[in-house]
Amino acid sequence: MPKWYNKQSAGHTALVHLQPTHKRYREVETLFNHTSASKATIVKIERIQNKLLYKLFAEKHETLSQAERRSLKLMHLFHGTRKYPPPAVYDSLTGLDPRFGHGVWGQGTYYARNSYYSVDRYGHGLPDGTQQIFCMLVLVGDSANMPPTQQTKTLVRPPLKQGTTSLFHSVKGQEGGSDIYVTYEANMSYPYYLITFR
Repeated sequence: MPKWYNKQSAGHTALVHLQPTHKRYREVETLFNHTSASKATIVKIERIQNKLLYKLFAEKHETLSQAERRSLKLMHLFHGTRKYPPPAVYDSLTGLDPRFGHGVWGQGTYYARNSYYSVDRYGHGLPDGTQQIFCMLVLVGDSANMPPTQQTKTLVRPPLKQGTTSLFHSVKGQEGGSDIYVTYEANMSYPYYLITFR
């Protein structure tokens, strides 16, 4: 587990409210504001501690990195669940399920480089009028750059690397002014932070 994980008294999941002066809060806030074209204002940032989900993600990263004999690329990217309650993601043993994602790059899990893409289209609304999105830690590895076409709509996995029998780890494209990354396997991301905004 990450050394900065707080001790948990019970259960496999905990939400840790970060103070605005906390280093991690400022890092996520900077990333959110730097990539936001909207007027969204952060209300709070919570770090998600799901020991079992993090273990599955870390094992996936280690396994694929060993196969490539190098540490594969990780990125902080944004993801909104819209009508799907965030606890159903961060308090689960599966995290984001690629079987439920559909778009111009096929059936997978979609992440945005720019926060405004998730804020404007996929924020999960709460009764008090605020919304929530995730800042995910995503195993993008080697990404295949693919403009959206009719054929990309049928993807269920990344394409093969040219001249090899190895698949790319993710697909990358552009939509709505943001880089979009898509993964097609379970445990390719970890819901690191839950951002509440208005």
